Amino acid sequence: METGKILLRYWEESDTEALFKYASDPDVGPRAGWPVHKSVEESREIIRTFFHNETTWAIVLKETGEAIGCIGYYTHETSNIPIGENDCEVGYWVGKPYWNKGICTEALKLMLDYCINEKHFEDIWADHFTGNPASGRVMEKCGFIDTGMLNKCSQLVGGDKDMVKVFKYKGLKKMRKKSRAMDSEWALEIMHKAPYITVSFIDEEGKPYGLPLSLASDDDVNWYFHGALEGKKLEAIKTHPEVCLSAVTRCAPTVGPKDGSFTLQFKSAIAFGKAEIVNEDTEKIHGLRLISERFLPKHMDAFDQSIARSLSRTAVVRITLTEPPTGKRKQYDKEGVEMKYGRME
Repeated sequence: METGKILLRYWEESDTEALFKYASDPDVGPRAGWPVHKSVEESREIIRTFFHNETTWAIVLKETGEAIGCIGYYTHETSNIPIGENDCEVGYWVGKPYWNKGICTEALKLMLDYCINEKHFEDIWADHFTGNPASGRVMEKCGFIDTGMLNKCSQLVGGDKDMVKVFKYKGLKKMRKKSRAMDSEWALEIMHKAPYITVSFIDEEGKPYGLPLSLASDDDVNWYFHGALEGKKLEAIKTHPEVCLSAVTRCAPTVGPKDGSFTLQFKSAIAFGKAEIVNEDTEKIHGLRLISERFLPKHMDAFDQSIARSLSRTAVVRITLTEPPTGKRKQYDKEGVEMKYGRME
């Protein structure tokens, strides 16, 4: 599991020095409910014991290869809070030099993708001490909502003094046809290939408003579209920034090869995000460049001239995905058998 910046892998004994460097910081462990590491040997033993399992990963900075944090999940048997038998609780931390750099957000999104598409948990939970609101902001960026519940976790360091706020992941949609579900990587490919993406807003009167737009992204998280400086889309965003994205790359009415039924072969993706009007010129130009490179790659020689002429009267909107997208497909193979549960030809 990896992004352009980090990868998640199992802990190795060779990570001992790095673990001690960050886990010996008194500002790190107590925020997450575990004691400060007092020696290199203690860190080594923790890797050999507590981290030696299939539910705990090191967060590794790809640029240096160093383990800079930890992420994992607990089942209902080991969770810090009461959860369902088919649920899990996620937890994470990162070394202090990497706070406020988006590392935990990237790692948590990878973990969510794994918990959803590989482990198929029904609900996903998370919690943080009330004195550590920064962790709650990471959860919200990844699609968790504050349940309003407070729990006392006396088994955690500091848990007898501080309550934990309980969050629940809101992105788990119950798909009726699970056999047609596809993972988020596949869904992102659909979004990149779709000729347009339908974006659904809630306008200032609380009414739904959707329309097809030309979107582009270079990091799979931030998607850009452009338009006039005034209009219904921008007014809707100011009132209700939450949006839904829907993309389709194949839509072919057909007759079922086996039963002769009228049906539809399709490849689709759905994502949820938060829209924001971009005000900084550098980012506006970046977004417009992505859009132009995707839809008008043969005309990029005129890009700079066009920017100079029209940037000031062009609005650019960034949609940041708040959870991994989901994919769905109905497709038959050459023998006329429907390809289910992610099967490829």
